[in-house]
Amino acid sequence: MKNSSFTTQKLLLAIMLWLTTAAASAQTNFQQTSPLLELDVHQAILLGVAKNYGIKINRLNPQFTALNIAIEQGDFEPNVFASYQQSQSERFNSLTQNNRYASTTSSVGLQGIAPWGTRYKLAIEANKNELNNSANFSSVIEVTQPLLKNFGLEPNYSNVVLAQKRTEIERMRFSQQLMSLVQQIVNAYTSLYAAQLNLEVAQANRMLAEKTLEAEQKRVVIGKSADSATLRPEVSLANREDAVLIAEQELRFKQNTLKSLIADSSAGLLSLELHAVGLPEAEQLNPNVAQDFQEALNNRPEYLEAKLTVSQQKIRVKRDQQQHNPNLDLVVRYQKIGIAEQNDFGAAFESYQSTGLNSGYIGINFSMPLSMQSSKSRLSQSNIALQQDELKLEQTAQNILLALDTAAYALAGNWRRLQAAEQAVALTQASLDAEEKKMSVGRSNSFYILDMQSRLANAQRRKVDALTSYYISLVNYHKQKGTILSHYQVAVN
Repeated sequence: MKNSSFTTQKLLLAIMLWLTTAAASAQTNFQQTSPLLELDVHQAILLGVAKNYGIKINRLNPQFTALNIAIEQGDFEPNVFASYQQSQSERFNSLTQNNRYASTTSSVGLQGIAPWGTRYKLAIEANKNELNNSANFSSVIEVTQPLLKNFGLEPNYSNVVLAQKRTEIERMRFSQQLMSLVQQIVNAYTSLYAAQLNLEVAQANRMLAEKTLEAEQKRVVIGKSADSATLRPEVSLANREDAVLIAEQELRFKQNTLKSLIADSSAGLLSLELHAVGLPEAEQLNPNVAQDFQEALNNRPEYLEAKLTVSQQKIRVKRDQQQHNPNLDLVVRYQKIGIAEQNDFGAAFESYQSTGLNSGYIGINFSMPLSMQSSKSRLSQSNIALQQDELKLEQTAQNILLALDTAAYALAGNWRRLQAAEQAVALTQASLDAEEKKMSVGRSNSFYILDMQSRLANAQRRKVDALTSYYISLVNYHKQKGTILSHYQVAVN
């Protein structure tokens, strides 16, 4: 199929025509000619991509899912914390009155977790205790580094990576939905064009019946035919009138089908007439299924989504393998403290700056459940899910191969049908012409003429059906190959 060139100006003119006619229709209820919007297939696709409600809704899914990346990354943002506590204690003395003592504790700092699992805390603390008649000021640095469970990027950053994969999957799903929409629009446009051709065939066939009836009536007038000779042409004309009405109905149905795919407003929609200006000239396509299969694996969103799903599950398996380890954490703590008497914070701070006491420790924390059944079962589930996803990937590839082969076979068969239908039309037209020549010299009658006219109309309808089937199979082959968007110059954004 040749790519039809189209411009933004043509699309804008089409939309402006639509809006103008819709507004005119809304302003008046008088009898008027229905507004007409002529479209080629590329303009129909552009309108559908821009206006289709399903695409408008689903286009937001990748944006929505992408926000989960920032949400998951938020776990690694440092947290500022601050606290203040005041408590009262009372010492009872039987000889003297009860004594009450107040103590205050305050702290401020920064804490968080790094993507590789390190937990850290930086804090400044100040304490005052009236009972001990002392005050202290200190700074604390504490780091906890997992050595087995929760060690490294894979277990800690996996949720961010999974969120990125989910965003890519949503993009693949949107691409698949866009491909399906383009296929539906091309099929609807092709069916509309076929309905227009079938209506022309029915109208032409009715006109032939009218001419045959007129000719037979003249023969009756001059005495060459009996009065009953006009009955057969009259019956044929009535039947062909019915065929025209059916074709007009079918045209309306096909228009509404295309409208449902390319319209986003009901204003003036019922009065709008769509007209398909035509299809590119049919050309034979000789697909190479084995070669196109590799291209399909690179392009088909279903297969790419299945690959992403496998990679997602591999991440989960690695995470669960790591989570199957016991907890073994290295803890490092350093503290510098200044101490003063008389509950004097100022003196405590001066002591911190001058002769502060440095202290710290390095330690190991270890823990593990007596039974690792929970983590073991979770790991087993992840491995089973991975096996399932890998089998689904292989199944998807097999389905693509078979669908591609089926589409290629249908494409080749419909091309042969089209060639045969064109030859049948030419031969039937020649037979009708010959029968009309015989009729002009009195060697035939209206029975044979009407029969040949019906045969011609049937042959023309079969040609239209073959043409429609060929283009539908062509767009289906591009869909199965994964090149439908590039073929019709549609960008995913």
